[in-house]
This record gives sequence, C-alpha cells and structure tokens, in this order.
Amino acid sequence: MKVQSKRDSADVTVLLIDDNHVNNKLVASILMPQGFNIYIADKGRSGIRMAVELSPDVVLLDIMMPEIDGFQVCKHLQDDPRTRDIPVIFITADASVKTQSKAFQTGGSDFITKPIVDVVLVERIRNQVRLNRNKKELAALNNYHELAEKLFETGFWAFSRVNGVDNFTWSRQLGHILEFNSSQSDEAGSHQFNLDSLTTVLEHSKDSSTRSEYSANWRNVLTYGGVFDEICNCPIAEDTKYLRIRAEFKRENGDCFSGFGAVQNVTGIIQTENELATVKAELERIASRHNLVEANTQLAHEINQPLAAINLNLNYVSQLMNSESIDLTGIKEALNDVRNDVSRATNVVKNIRRLVTKEPASVKNFDLKELLHETVNVFKRELSQKKIELVSDVSEEPLQVVFNRTGLQQVIVNLLKNAIEALNQTDNDIRSIRITTDRRDHDISVWISDNGTGIDFAIQDQIFQQYYTSKTGNTGMGLPICKALMNELDGDICLTEPPDDYTTSFKITIPKIRSKRS
Repeated sequence: MKVQSKRDSADVTVLLIDDNHVNNKLVASILMPQGFNIYIADKGRSGIRMAVELSPDVVLLDIMMPEIDGFQVCKHLQDDPRTRDIPVIFITADASVKTQSKAFQTGGSDFITKPIVDVVLVERIRNQVRLNRNKKELAALNNYHELAEKLFETGFWAFSRVNGVDNFTWSRQLGHILEFNSSQSDEAGSHQFNLDSLTTVLEHSKDSSTRSEYSANWRNVLTYGGVFDEICNCPIAEDTKYLRIRAEFKRENGDCFSGFGAVQNVTGIIQTENELATVKAELERIASRHNLVEANTQLAHEINQPLAAINLNLNYVSQLMNSESIDLTGIKEALNDVRNDVSRATNVVKNIRRLVTKEPASVKNFDLKELLHETVNVFKRELSQKKIELVSDVSEEPLQVVFNRTGLQQVIVNLLKNAIEALNQTDNDIRSIRITTDRRDHDISVWISDNGTGIDFAIQDQIFQQYYTSKTGNTGMGLPICKALMNELDGDICLTEPPDDYTTSFKITIPKIRSKRS
C-alpha cells in the first residue's frame, strides 16, 4: 500500500513494516508533510517482497510482529544482495540494551524507541538516506579510480597500411609504459616507434622458453592477420615489467592491412599473484605440518589402548608361565587376545591416516551385537581386575548395520576406556558400566553409561571440540575423533541424560539407511 504525500515528493522512499495500524497512521502523519513517499507492509514477509520490488531509500521496521519478527526480517534483507544496502531503522517500545544490541547485530542501521518524537524520526531518516547516498557515491568514485588506474597502465595504438603507405598512431600512455621518449612527437602522432618496436619488445623477453614462440606468433598475425594476446617479461630501461600485449590484425584485399591493440602493464598483478602463490605454498606447508602433528597426536591417543591391552595380556602370560602349573589354555587365550589387539592397532593406524588424508570410509554390513561382544572382550581382563561390573541390555536379535566397522569399534573402545577411567576416580562400592541397544525407525542406538565421576551438561558441546579436556594429562582427542568417525557416515554421538543410578551416558546413533553423500 502506498501513501501519497501532499507534496508528492519522489526524493525519498520509505518502506514501513509494522502490523500495528495505529502506529502506521501515526508514522504516515509525521512523514507525509515532509514530502516522503511512504509504502506500508503489515507483515514481515510482504515487507521483504516490497523491499525487493521497491528498493526504498530506508526501511522502518517494527520488532514484534506475527509470522516472523523484525530481527528475522532484517536478516532476510541483509542476506539478499538486492536489499542488503538499504538502511534499516528499528522502531520499538523495548529500549533495553539487549534488544538494541540484537538490532545492530542483525544488520540494523539505527534504533528509535517509542513513543515516537516527530523531529527525531524525520532527522534519523534523513541522516540514513544521506549516509547511504554518500556511501554509494564513494563506492562509485572508488570504481572510477580503479578504472582510471587500469587505464593509466594501458597504452593503445592503431596501424594501417594503404597502397604501401604505413600509418602508426599511439597514445602517450603507451610511451609511458614502454618508457619511450615521445617529446618530439605530437600527442598521438607518428614517430620512429612502430610495429617493429613491439616486435623488438617481444624478442627481448626474459622468458627464454616462450620468447621464440611469442615472436613467431606475432610475425604470423602480422603476415596473415589474426589475434595476438600474450604476457611477456620485458626489460624496460632499468626495470623489468610484465606486459600484456594484445593485437588484432585484419588483411584486406590488395595492399590494405590494418590493426589495433593495447599494451597493459600487469607487473603489479603478476607480483601480487606470485606473492599470493608464495603465501599459499607456505600455508599449505604449515597445514601439512599441522596435519602431521594432528595425525601423530590422534595416533598416540588411539594406539595407547591396544598397546595397553597387549601389555596387560603379556603380563598375564608371564604370570601363567611362572606359576607352578602352567595353564596352557589361559596362555593360548591371552596370546589370541594379543593377536587381536595387534590387528586392532593396525586398523586404528589405517583409520587415523584415512581421517587425516580425507579418504572416504569403507563400509560393510555386519552384526552390531557381535561387534559389541567382541569389543567388550577387549576389556574383560581389565574389568575383572578393577572389579567393574558390566551390565548388558543388548538386543537378543541380530542388529544388522551398514557402517565403518573399524571406526565404530574405535568409538566404542574410546567410550569404554573413558568410563573405566572415570570409575577409577571414585570410591563407589559398586562400579558399573551399562550397555543398552535400541532400534527406532531406521536408526539403531547404543547407550554406554557409567556411575563414575560424571560430566557437567554445561560443557556437553565443548567435550567434542579438539584438544578440549577436563582431565589432567589428557590430550582431548578421544571424543573429537569419535565425533568425526560418526559424522562422516551420517551417524552421531552425544551426551544424554543418564539412567537411574548412573552419572554419565553417551548415545551412539547408527543410521540404518545412510544419505547419498556417504
């Protein structure tokens, strides 16, 4: 809806977005006598559409509105390149610092509190319009300067040959670029500088690998016509310049030949590109070192558990060997565990290398129940020695999943290891770890809970951040690795509300049907 001002001035267009019709009439009654063109939208979405259609000089925006509030409207306007440069003035009765701060954070240019003061509203609008127009003029001036700088670095020339008579004209700027003395010629007159001079420039290029090629191409277009466009590294006076030489020649019937072109000094551009290439190479080198450090840190963290299990089993074998009656069955079982731990350590190394090098995960169909049983067996001797009970609430039916088996086992091992460490720090009479599974919709979930020291829910987002740790001497790598392993195949891991008698619970979600991106 458009409200025509009495003076029908088209100088300033104001779009008012407010669902309160009383406020709309009040604002219109203030602005109409001042000659503003006023458009009114009583909903946020219609206001956004009108802003795109009208491109007003300023938007007056209420905060409290149905559907979407003023903050959301302002964000829409800021995100759209067609409206992001329109200044937005918020109008609201809420004068709190929090509201004002949010108004400016979402992209607002100014803030007016109700009740509205006539003079304040008018002057604020005029100020924003003036500032925005100055901003546009400055941007246009900057564009003009950029164009002027490009022209300053470009020299033009034209050539024609009619009935054996050559005519070569060139701009003063071409002489400036090539440092050719044109004081004895007129502003764009003929001189001994000619096409042969450009040929000489190409033949003296410092790029020996391209010098002959460029020279041959240049002579070819001089003979038969065509387009020449190359960048060469030329010694000019005591400097070395990168010049882009462009020419287009056309040979007519008979002895008519014409051409035109430009020589642009692109030394600054080439130098900037070279500097950027150097910086990029340095960043890649730093990133490579960072990836190496990260890989080593992750590897040290993840390899620690299977090595500890191997050491535990070897000590157990040593005890059995030194006993009066050698238990061959126990030794065989322990050595079999060692073999499994070595295999697991090898897979951990491969998995960490894959994560760091961004290689895709290999997936396979397997029984989750079987994997849980296999993983728990890794800790059976440690759980027994530390008198930690394991409560299993795992489905009796097979739980078929399609996932990265090694990665999922790595996640479960990490969670069980963390649970054991947390229980070691308590004096509980009963120390317990509980594993629960459940199938819901298309996903299968696993909960690993313990009654150890617990984790404060206030840091639930931080615990998955790399290098964050609340434990002394810990690397803070375990849970971030778990998060990465789950997320890469659309799975998830999160801290959840623990069941009764437990203090910590992590939930692992394995999607039964993964998205196409995996």
